[in-house]
This record gives sequence, structure tokens and C-alpha cells, in this order.
Amino acid sequence: MLEKIQVENLKSIMASQKPYRGREHKEYPYHNRDHGHKYFRPKFDDKGNALWFDIYYYSNVILRVRPDNTVEFMDDRYYQGDIMVMQDMFKSNYDYNDRPEIKTSKANGGLMFIDNKLKIKLACHAGVRVNMVTAQVVPKYGYDVSINYVDKKLSAEVQKANHKLFKEAKVFMSGQPIEVTVEDVLNQWRAPKLVEMSADSVTGETTSKKVTYQNEKDMVENVTSGYDLAICLLADSPAKRHAISWYDQPYSRSTITKEKLIAWAKDEIRHHLKEKHGVFSQKKVFPCEDRWYPSNPRLEIKLRQGETA
Repeated sequence: MLEKIQVENLKSIMASQKPYRGREHKEYPYHNRDHGHKYFRPKFDDKGNALWFDIYYYSNVILRVRPDNTVEFMDDRYYQGDIMVMQDMFKSNYDYNDRPEIKTSKANGGLMFIDNKLKIKLACHAGVRVNMVTAQVVPKYGYDVSINYVDKKLSAEVQKANHKLFKEAKVFMSGQPIEVTVEDVLNQWRAPKLVEMSADSVTGETTSKKVTYQNEKDMVENVTSGYDLAICLLADSPAKRHAISWYDQPYSRSTITKEKLIAWAKDEIRHHLKEKHGVFSQKKVFPCEDRWYPSNPRLEIKLRQGETA
């Protein structure tokens, strides 16, 4: 993995190219030399031995390569540009369909390396070190993935006890024009947010602060009907809300139907009830030595250094 920044390649660049002129530190390109914002900076000890190579994208260190060909991820959150740069660090002779990827996925805990051909999936969080030759996580700097699975019996009992919510959402949404449901979702999303006002004790000047995203979720807890709950949840789901927003746009080819909206509403209510009532009782742990873990929105990645990713 990341063949282009393996140690032998970085040393070859240092031996064949001069560092950039006019910079405070010795910095070399790991990409096209004209791309001066893509560079690495070697760090040496007093005897001239390489300690590590910091890989930069603009002014940010995104990776740290060590002489043993291990790479350390330096952050938990990367911008899309950072991820695209890392993807370019793979060798270019992979088959298109078999090419390994570094990408971000909420259901996989954030940034990950995945090789579908070799069935390898690794979490790439700050502090994790991976051998770039073997794609093995260094155990001391590894992690464990824990997943709380749904207790299906308990979940079924919770859904049965709240069947009224599902029925109300379906009755309202099926009995009115689809345009009304779409408008309700978008109005809920666009609704003015509550504002907290505070006054300075000395000057008397007032300042305002928008209610945070977390506080807005209190609205969901206070609704009384299944339809209102469905509208709030759909408005709070970025992917579904975005799809709904295209329904009445000129020239859009929306495929949304009443049946699809009702199915989405039921899914959101079902997920809301699971989270609200905590119907998770079966935990399974996947150590990094497995080099694979299943996708799950409730997974938690715990670094072995004692931090939670």
C-alpha cells in the first residue's frame, strides 16, 4: 500500500533531486516537482540517521513514514483533497476494479484502507501505524473494533409497543399528495432555528447564539404523532433530505414515490426507536490483526494506546 512513499522511493528522490530552494527546511517532492505543495520533509538524528519522513499536503502533515516502512496516520479527520492525494500514492499498475482505496465511510468508522481483492480493511485513525509492505497493523499502535449488535427480540418488542407511530406516518403520507409531504420535510429543514439571547453584565449589550445541532434534536423527543416524527427525522437525514429536495426541481429526474417516502419514514422511525431504547445487547470485538471488520453505523474504534477513535 502507498507504494510511492515507501522508504526506498523517498530515499531515491532525495538522492536524485535537490530540495526545494528558498525553504527553511530541506523539502522534496513526492509528486510532480511543479506541485510544490506536495512534499516530504525528512527528520534526522545527530548521527545523520533518518528518524522519519513527514508527508505534507500544503502546510499539513498528513502522514509520517518511518525507516521500517511503517506509516502513521496523523489525524482522525481528513479533507477530501487529503484523501485524493493519499489515493495517488498507490502504484498505478493495479487493475481498475482491483485497486486498493483509502476513503472515508461513516459505517466503517471514518478513514479506512480497503483492498477488496485481498479482503483487507484497516481503520486509519491518528496514532495507528501500518506496515506499507505487508499491510499489517503494528500491534502496539493498533486498535480494536467493537460493534453493538441489535437484540432482535427486544427491538421487535419496542417496535410493537410503538406501532402507532408507524401507522400514523403511513396514513398521513399515503392520504395526501406527495407534494405536501415533500414541502413539510423541506419546511422543517428550513425552519428558523431557536436563538438564545444573553446580556453582558457590564455593558448590557445583548448577543445571540444559535441553538446547536444537538439541541435541535430535542424537537424529535417532543413530537406526539408518527407523521411529525417522520418529518423531523427525514429533515435531519442529509442523504434523504437531499433526494427529497430534488423532487420539485425543474428538469430533475426524481424517482421518489409515495411508497419510497413511506419506506424511508419507517426506516428512520425504526432507527430512532432502536437508539432511543438502547436495544443493543450483543457486542463483538474485531482486533486489528484480523485485517477486516464488518460495516456498521454503531461500531467503535478503540486505540490500544488508550484513546477512542
